[in-house]
Amino acid sequence: MNIYACFFRRESKAQQHDAAHSLLSLALKREYGIESYTLGKSSHGKPYLEGYDNIKINLSHCSGLAVCAVGKYALGVDCEHLRAVRDGVVRRVCTENEAYDIEHSEMPELTFTRLWTLKESFVKAVGRGISYPMKNAEFSFSGTDIYTNVTGASFRQWLIGSRYVISLCMKPQESEPSLKIFI
Repeated sequence: MNIYACFFRRESKAQQHDAAHSLLSLALKREYGIESYTLGKSSHGKPYLEGYDNIKINLSHCSGLAVCAVGKYALGVDCEHLRAVRDGVVRRVCTENEAYDIEHSEMPELTFTRLWTLKESFVKAVGRGISYPMKNAEFSFSGTDIYTNVTGASFRQWLIGSRYVISLCMKPQESEPSLKIFI
């Protein structure tokens, strides 16, 4: 299991999308020797490699950062720059305990972004995207440890400087992930 990340200065959504897909091409070439592939999409929009059922992928991008994950089992990855806490989003996607943690955090933007990216990585891993009721997945933290009510999955998270959070959801039997950053 490997996570590839790159920073860039371009800001348009199309350029962010292109950066994530360039990372995917790099990852597939390095990890599997694949130079040409076709992407398909599930009914909920999850990308997959046509003809490579044994390779699972996922992509994410935000302003200034793109990531992709490749591995043997279902996975989901999400990245975000620190986001302002929006009460409407908190009410819609967070449990009461998570809302409490955000409200009482010394760094509410970081806590919110950590929770959001974990939830996004989970719904991407199960292939449902935001159609999944995000309040069903609850997370909490003790330092860098992540606690959750989600069974059959494990989570990792990277805090990049004071600006970005990358979260990964993967099957417990997947090997320990490696983050490779390209500048």
